[in-house]
Amino acid sequence: MSELVQELDALAAEISFAGMVRIDRGDEVVVEKAYGFADRRWEIPNQPDTRFAIASGLKGMTALAVVSLVEEGKLELTTTARSLLGDDLPLIGDDVTVEHLLAHRSGIGDYLDEDAGGAITDYVMPIPVHRLAAAEDYVAILDGFPAKFAPGERFAYCNGGFVVLAVLAERASGVAYHELVAERVCEPAGMHDTACLRSDELPGNTAMGYLAADGLRTNVLHLPVRGVGDGGIYTTAADVRAFWAAFFGGRIVSREWVAEMIRSRSDALESWQYGRGFWLRPVVLVSRVQQRGVLDEAGPGVAEVLALGRERHGDDGRMPERRLDVDRQLARRLRAAGEVAQHAVVPLPHGLDRAAAEREQLLADVVARADAGRVDEEAHAHVVEIGAENQLRLPGAEAPAQQQTFPVDSQIQGRSIAHEGTSKDS
Repeated sequence: MSELVQELDALAAEISFAGMVRIDRGDEVVVEKAYGFADRRWEIPNQPDTRFAIASGLKGMTALAVVSLVEEGKLELTTTARSLLGDDLPLIGDDVTVEHLLAHRSGIGDYLDEDAGGAITDYVMPIPVHRLAAAEDYVAILDGFPAKFAPGERFAYCNGGFVVLAVLAERASGVAYHELVAERVCEPAGMHDTACLRSDELPGNTAMGYLAADGLRTNVLHLPVRGVGDGGIYTTAADVRAFWAAFFGGRIVSREWVAEMIRSRSDALESWQYGRGFWLRPVVLVSRVQQRGVLDEAGPGVAEVLALGRERHGDDGRMPERRLDVDRQLARRLRAAGEVAQHAVVPLPHGLDRAAAEREQLLADVVARADAGRVDEEAHAHVVEIGAENQLRLPGAEAPAQQQTFPVDSQIQGRSIAHEGTSKDS
């Protein structure tokens, strides 16, 4: 791993990366290294257990809290927002449902519209940020935005939709939103260092958010003091790994609901799709990589990168491009190894009926052999078997390879990155 660590060091220096890189192989943590400062003013370095704000990473947790209420019968996918909003937010159509909101297909106007552009230094909250600390506080700023289109007509990423979901979940359950996320997501997942913290009283092991790659100006006056629904939770690399293990293990919601949440509802942006609370990317299983570019076309490579923190917006502010920069660079070494290997593997959907640790270990072993230009045929056969379990076929087999989807944040190889960056939300 020393070569990989050297490449990570070089890349971190090149892009002024501040954050945390963790690589797991099965149950073993093989790389765990922090970069940059959690607090630039006092030059307090990031540590492996530093908590980072993960912006829209909260949306998946909001979706899980909502789906857990659906499982209990306290909500339904067909529940209308109006049935719980009453006279609040009158511009939200009477036919907008929980399903529409989860899939970004509600068409409602957005209080924080990423398509509207603007500079990251803009003050976008219409009221003082200290007044935004609980779900009901947000009702005041969600109002006044006309609908963009009829519910279900198409996909449009909507931050406000997930804040509305937080309000609906709180009203349906009678439990405060932050408690819902803690009790229904963080506790069953064993995420002991994850919480929606107030930005004006961060504990000592938490990274500050900044508006630029350098400088001392923080984002504390640009974001709600405590996030609700669409962004604002803080977590660690270890807790993120615990989240995915619990999610796919059916410990937060049932595996049947996991499958529903990661089933595509929309072709969202370019090659990206969206389910219920999660971005998805189609991937395929390929054999005999003969030239550079095959893995680029099929997916982000054999290393799936989880980018945490305040990610940098691209020029157009769209989510996919914000994640790919670091992803592509970290995957370079494994892609190159794939060219000389007899077989190469791109990320597969998680087989819900196979133990996560076994699957991760198997795929990690194949990647390691490919990295060294070797392939264990028995191990490769098992990888093909995993593909078959997910209705995948090797090119040239009886049926053509089919595209499947998995959450873009999933750590197929247990490779994860956390970083503090510069965006307001993602």
